[in-house]
Amino acid sequence: MEQHDTGQTAIRPVDAVLLAAGINHVPLYPGYRPDLKAVLEFGGEPSLVHVLRALGAAQLIRDICVVGPPDRLRPMVEQAGLTSGVAFIPGGETLVDSVTRGLEHFSGNDPVLLVTADLPLLSPDAVDEFVARCQARETFYDENIYLSGVDRSSFTGRWRRAPVKFLRFARQAVVHGNLALLSPSLAGHELVRRKLDALYRVRKRPFRSAFVLGLRIALAYVLGAYLMRMVTLRRLAGLIGSSLKLGLVPVKVGHPGIALDVDEPKDYRFVKRLLEQDSAKHQPEGRGTVQV
Repeated sequence: MEQHDTGQTAIRPVDAVLLAAGINHVPLYPGYRPDLKAVLEFGGEPSLVHVLRALGAAQLIRDICVVGPPDRLRPMVEQAGLTSGVAFIPGGETLVDSVTRGLEHFSGNDPVLLVTADLPLLSPDAVDEFVARCQARETFYDENIYLSGVDRSSFTGRWRRAPVKFLRFARQAVVHGNLALLSPSLAGHELVRRKLDALYRVRKRPFRSAFVLGLRIALAYVLGAYLMRMVTLRRLAGLIGSSLKLGLVPVKVGHPGIALDVDEPKDYRFVKRLLEQDSAKHQPEGRGTVQV
């Protein structure tokens, strides 16, 4: 296995599960019809292709498994010339089912990266930074879930008006990212599966999410973190992990793009504008271009 030496520890490349079975029912623009989040186009290419390009260019990613309807998604990937090292398997009825199928595809001891297909602003640097920081963190558990987050201080410049909601803790405010690193064995952890499924259903409501995890966790977040700003994110994650008997490790990444999944019209407008700005910067000068 190839290893990358960071000067302190050898960082191992990981496999990635790209979750592409989700459907967005919220009208993102006039005339929008409910469809797979993965096929939403930005700059003439599906969001799935943008994400695959980022994963393919990352140094710390090996093979990729796309979880979603193969007959719909494979032709898009083939057209973009990105099929090398990419497998396709059908998604499940729920997000947790799809996650389970992806983890089972890469059964083994090495952790697996999870990433959603509606993340067109994902960059290779963000992927590598997250994987490297996860592996640099020590835990006392055999099974672990590393969750990405972005600190408010990273939302400067063109990211300043990003449509994200921050969770407030002692001495920091963070927004969740859409990258996670999981132990494949968690696919058979029934309690974790049930909790993750319940959390996903109320993912846009922080207070309800806290109560899904139990009264102790809810009080720690609502009173200790949100109201009194006394509980740190790491402390709350430790409490949740202890209740589930696994390591729950928050990992901050300095790339706001991992927090910009496209669920709402405001997300779509913001992401589309940033990608158009990036495209204009790389547009070669030529006929039809007027210089002023």
